Amino acid sequence: MKKKIRAFEESFEAEHGKKPTTQEKNAKLDIKKALVELAKSRKELKSEFFVVVVTFFPKASYQSKPYNGLSLDNGIYKIEVLTR
Repeated sequence: MKKKIRAFEESFEAEHGKKPTTQEKNAKLDIKKALVELAKSRKELKSEFFVVVVTFFPKASYQSKPYNGLSLDNGIYKIEVLTR
């Protein structure tokens, strides 16, 4: 869709020496359909926005290694997908 619109804009600019206005784009039926379809796709993409939340619950175990710190190698991961 974008390629078709961009090709039209480039050919129009080469022919007329200026970028096409919205009215000039809407005058071409195939370009108007492509613009409407592009707008629908963008709106759909926005509405399908989601967030992935990953929570790690560590199973703490002490190490007798150099720093005597906590090892977070073992634990439980909880994954949630939140949508609008």
